[in-house]
Amino acid sequence: MKINRIDNSYHDAKGPAEKLNRTGGFDKILGQKLNQVEAVSKQPLSRADCRVLDRGDRILNLLDRYADELGDSRKTLKDMEPLVKDIEREVDGIRLEVSARSDGDMELARLVEDLAVAANVAIFRFHRGDYL
Repeated sequence: MKINRIDNSYHDAKGPAEKLNRTGGFDKILGQKLNQVEAVSKQPLSRADCRVLDRGDRILNLLDRYADELGDSRKTLKDMEPLVKDIEREVDGIRLEVSARSDGDMELARLVEDLAVAANVAIFRFHRGDYL
């Protein structure tokens, strides 16, 4: 067996704290998705579309706060639980709002579903106890 780089001078993988210290990660994803949506549809956004996008932005901001709090060693999981509940409520609300729409904008629905999946993964990991 050959063992290389034992002296801790080689670090290939990022630790959890390094992964969480990115700022605006979720906003970057939203920007990319919005660019994809705009490339497909050059029609002006309706009021309903703007409400959905505003709600999506709120979810992204909550997820960014959540990531910041995970990186803060002073925060306990009990301290973060209200934030997780807020994320759950917002995700449920945006899904309900999009499903109630009659125009059937598939690109917007796909954007919301991608956002909901990302948020639900974070919520699931919180409840599962990944951060104990």
